[in-house]
Amino acid sequence: MSTLKDWTARHREWTDEFVLTLRDSRVAPQRIAAELSTARDRAAGGDPARVLGPAAGYAWSLGISPGQRRRAELLRGLLPVVLQAMVLFVGVYAVRGWILGAPLRLNLAVLICWALLGLVLLGLIALPLRAAAARRREIASQRPDRSGAEQPSPDQTDPALRDRQASDPQPPPDPRSQTLARCTLGLGIIGVACGIGAVLLAKLPLPVLVLLDPRPVAVVCAAVTVLVALGASLLGWRRRDPVAQILVAWLVPLYLAADAGITRFIGA
Repeated sequence: MSTLKDWTARHREWTDEFVLTLRDSRVAPQRIAAELSTARDRAAGGDPARVLGPAAGYAWSLGISPGQRRRAELLRGLLPVVLQAMVLFVGVYAVRGWILGAPLRLNLAVLICWALLGLVLLGLIALPLRAAAARRREIASQRPDRSGAEQPSPDQTDPALRDRQASDPQPPPDPRSQTLARCTLGLGIIGVACGIGAVLLAKLPLPVLVLLDPRPVAVVCAAVTVLVALGASLLGWRRRDPVAQILVAWLVPLYLAADAGITRFIGA
């Protein structure tokens, strides 16, 4: 049997497309080499396009989809801004109270909105962590078996799988990624609505249940927005358009600082 290098050279178009699909999904180089070797074995050193179908379809059959990377990058870029925006509604209220020397007057409606806001924040933090853990388990389960088990020959390959790969060369969307995106968007909308609601309901003539010193609340909110911006900046250098992502990450801290300065000099 020919070596892997000779086989990839003979089927350069298919192997290049397969490798680019895996790279676009940020598959580790070690796994790319292992999947190439597995593809050669399954094709019995022959034409992979005939035996395995289109490269993108074969990658999808392995659970690899380039769309996962794009959706993941969108969520990673959007999540810090959503977190900062929800903290901003509390932070502006606390910073203004600190500068003006006024305590935070919290009625029942504001307390409910803040409690809901805290639950949303926990959900937004837990969702990507849970998805990342599930993805790591999936990748670990998909690693090729190195115990020496024989790979199925082309004749043993399921004809239905080959037909599906040939008729559907483009990887379909991953339903779990779509669910994660919808949940993140939904929680973000709920969180922003709770923040706006707390600002509006704080002005209603309702009985005040809690008086808080605004200083610790302001410090915590400012620290959270800055830490999130720093984390997003450090991670942003590894993505596309890092400068734009870093600028977006610092919008909320800069707005909070500008609002504090305006409140300090105008007094309103």
